Amino acid sequence: MSNSQQISDLLKVAKDIPILHTGLNDTAIEYSTYPVKEHAQLLTSAGKPISTPLNSLLTMRNIKIPTDRNDPNYKDRSLLETYKKNALSLTFRGTRTAPVSRVEWEEYYLHLVPLVIEHVKILLTTSKNLTTTMRKLYKASSDYIGDASLNVEQRSMLKVKSLCLPLLADAPWTKGAQEDDEIEKIVLEEMSLAAVPTDADEKRKYDNLVVQYESALTLLRELINHTFLRAVYHTSGRQAQSEYKEVQRTFVAKNSLKTNPAVFTAEDIIDYVKKNCTCDNSKALIQMKNSISSLIRYKGQDLISWFQTFQPLVNKYQKAVGLGNPLDEDELKTLWKEHFARQITVNERTVMKTFQAAHLSTQDVTKIKNNADGKFDDTVLYKLLSSLATSFETYNPDRTIMIYLKQHAQALRWDHKLDFRPPKEKEKEQAKDDSKESSTSRERHPNKRKNKHESKSDRRSSKTKRTRMTDKRSPNPKRAKSDDHCRRQRCKDRGTHTNHTHSECKFKESDTPKHPNLGKAPANKQRNSKTNSSQPTKNAQASKGLNANGAKCYICNQPDHLANACPSKGKIKAGAQASLYKNKSFMALWQRSFADSDQQKCATKLLKAWGDDLCPTCMCEISFDHRCDPNDIAIAKHTDTVRNVLRSTQLLDTIQSAHAYNRDSTEKPEPISMGPNFFLDAEGQGNDEDDESNDDKSEVTDTSNDNSSEGEENSDRSGEDSDPPYPSDEDDYDSS
Repeated sequence: MSNSQQISDLLKVAKDIPILHTGLNDTAIEYSTYPVKEHAQLLTSAGKPISTPLNSLLTMRNIKIPTDRNDPNYKDRSLLETYKKNALSLTFRGTRTAPVSRVEWEEYYLHLVPLVIEHVKILLTTSKNLTTTMRKLYKASSDYIGDASLNVEQRSMLKVKSLCLPLLADAPWTKGAQEDDEIEKIVLEEMSLAAVPTDADEKRKYDNLVVQYESALTLLRELINHTFLRAVYHTSGRQAQSEYKEVQRTFVAKNSLKTNPAVFTAEDIIDYVKKNCTCDNSKALIQMKNSISSLIRYKGQDLISWFQTFQPLVNKYQKAVGLGNPLDEDELKTLWKEHFARQITVNERTVMKTFQAAHLSTQDVTKIKNNADGKFDDTVLYKLLSSLATSFETYNPDRTIMIYLKQHAQALRWDHKLDFRPPKEKEKEQAKDDSKESSTSRERHPNKRKNKHESKSDRRSSKTKRTRMTDKRSPNPKRAKSDDHCRRQRCKDRGTHTNHTHSECKFKESDTPKHPNLGKAPANKQRNSKTNSSQPTKNAQASKGLNANGAKCYICNQPDHLANACPSKGKIKAGAQASLYKNKSFMALWQRSFADSDQQKCATKLLKAWGDDLCPTCMCEISFDHRCDPNDIAIAKHTDTVRNVLRSTQLLDTIQSAHAYNRDSTEKPEPISMGPNFFLDAEGQGNDEDDESNDDKSEVTDTSNDNSSEGEENSDRSGEDSDPPYPSDEDDYDSS
């Protein structure tokens, strides 16, 4: 055997030898033994994992949706996005510092356990390591009644029993209290005996069979525990992952000196989660109530679908309250029945009232006679709706429903408008908005995708090259004495006149026009057919003297300044923030949307900087002597998360409307000249602008060189002052 082959073989087996990782030295760093990878006995002979529903779900959580049109899977990107979204829904977000409702853990645990037990069975069968005894344990229970009779949640509850015997299904982590008796029953049934044999040979066979079942259960529980710990690790947040490892290290430290140490199982993590990472369901109940109250029947939705919309939420609410505490009629009315009934049209009620006697018995009719008030029997009403499914017209909210929804929205203080669009239409529009946003981002940062894959060394080298080029291109600021500073006004306005001398200024060539006579000849004033030449253009003369290029402040719409120097900017920001703070619904949504303190700091920083020019690295107001603070950079890392939250909620619309400019009662509005021009053109403004544009043609021509020079100066200043930040996800943030 060659030396290289021997080294390769050693590397394959070294990962399973603990002493090679830690050694015997007390100062050796102990590597984490928490199971984060597949169990060695569940891998193939080549050491690779096999595809199972659990492995596919974990892989789908981290898959990258193709964005290249040449990718063969690009056409399935919508389906992949749905799969990834649903895979990420199986996530436990509770931690020691931020516990979640107990019902969230119960729902998460209910769907994860069947995947874990099924995972072990599939891999053992594929690798042909499933012994005869294990195959007998992995036998469907008679309690399972089939998928057609169950909903998704019930199937998850009973799927474990469809995979293995109750002996393993009821105690997958540790040995059950009655396990010895259950093994005895299984062995006696297998040997066709009524009692434990007394004959020596039969007793030996009996004992051997009992040992086989005990050994098989021990091995299966080892594999199932390992798989569950691995699965719960990869479907939890980073903080929770650290806590799981801490629990495991603490357990090992307590048992390190014991002769027969206890076995670390999934129950240790489950008990830790229940005690430290979950709380009562009071908050979850409020959230579910709000979700039910926010349901709006979309246009074209039939009554059967509208009825079924409430059932999953109501069942989850009942589970959070406790199955032993069923809701009474008044509670169900307040929770959902009244909200459901008030969104049934008058025509639909007429059809139900007219034909209910033909499909229901007299006793059943009595159970739904008060359905308009939200008091009815669920089963009877659903039966009637099913019988009359083809008798209803296509749903469109009538006046009665609109009046109710408006009162309902006011009572709940909704900031958004009523939306009756179907879910598919909403998803399509959202997809269009996302594609527009991504295309806009690519236009703003055309090299972002390329630079995103650059290594750190490439970025450092490119940064060094840029710095060297800047040093060669720009003069040394120390060489420019105070007497030799640049005297050009544009450099003084930008604060760069002290960095170079007047003779070395790069704008000295632009001072001498290339075409000296250009612009000196008066422009021919074209007469507009809609304008009376004898009428003076007062607005054009006024705006020409204040702002030659015709631009206006987009904050207050005044022509005498731009937005960066608007005197109303500070007043509007202060008033907007004060109004947002007084808005209780906005503040409640704000606190719910940003559970993390760092995210709240980042969101508050962005809100206070509304309308300012920010540094893309630290999200602070940028200035000539700006330098990024590490603390601000740490907070700015949450910008992408904050942007996604604001974009997906009503927070952004509320913030934007709060910063909208409102004219004071004492402020004089911009006048409109009443005359024939008002009726010949839109508001009488078009003629003045045409005259102004004709008068300013020569001026625009003269200033074209200045504008280009200013663009060159701005591009060079970015290299003189500081290097631009590396391309990152934060580049998508538009601070304007």
